[in-house]
Amino acid sequence: MKKKIIILACSGLISVLSANAQNVKGHELSVFGDYGLSTLNYNSSLGDVKNGLGGSFGLDYTYYFSKSFGLGTGFGVSFYNAKSKIDRMDISYRSRDFEGSDFIFRSEITDYEEKQKTMMFKIPVMFRYRTSNDMFYAGVGVKLGIPVKSTFKAKNVNLKNTGFYEYENVEYDSPEFLGFGNFKRDSDGDIDFKLACIVSAEFGMKWKLSENIAVKTGVYVDYGVNNIYKEKPGNMFVSYNSLSPEKFVCKSVMDSRYTGTDGVAIDFVDKVIPIAAGVKLSFVFDLSK
Repeated sequence: MKKKIIILACSGLISVLSANAQNVKGHELSVFGDYGLSTLNYNSSLGDVKNGLGGSFGLDYTYYFSKSFGLGTGFGVSFYNAKSKIDRMDISYRSRDFEGSDFIFRSEITDYEEKQKTMMFKIPVMFRYRTSNDMFYAGVGVKLGIPVKSTFKAKNVNLKNTGFYEYENVEYDSPEFLGFGNFKRDSDGDIDFKLACIVSAEFGMKWKLSENIAVKTGVYVDYGVNNIYKEKPGNMFVSYNSLSPEKFVCKSVMDSRYTGTDGVAIDFVDKVIPIAAGVKLSFVFDLSK
């Protein structure tokens, strides 16, 4: 009885595989590039945010299990850009100087402009459709975005640093070796983001160049559905270095805080969403021919 069941199961499996094999209508491999809006979308509690342009490139593979419908995956590298501009921000917190004396460190930053850049690996899972004449196509699905390298850069940061010593009731704006005075600094460093879950849609036209080579032209939209911002400890925008006061560190608005008018520290950012939309060009190779 067990042998009969195994034989029947194997026969059924072979029949299903044979039927599926007959319904398979093609395998496509494409090399793509796209360009357009590609930005880190966020609201800053201080200043203005400007979206940036960018793009991506990579490989797509689609398995068509019928003449019109298929399932695709692949690999891509995307580049996101954004900019933050702040006319003025104030920093104030308690610290100690190199002699161990307590004081209130204050910094006034003006005309601040910071650029953020992120490179992200993307792995898509796309449900794809093509018309019966193979002229038009569309796709919807999700992409896993893996942040690889995220950086910020700011040039000629204007800072006015002072130190208020309560026991003297005096606010010092010099000397510079104590980190007090007027400074100009270039600032750059890394930003840490979380994995991104992105919903994606695309559609366009297919132009055949030969029996098994074609070009696809279309448009696409990628929208992040989760917040990739990582909660940071309460770092202030300017970090006073007691051992080397003149070498104070400026952080990114993506992982720091400033002082509000009521003296309470406020995060610049609490939510970051990757967004992209633009035009897409693909060279398609039909592997089934």
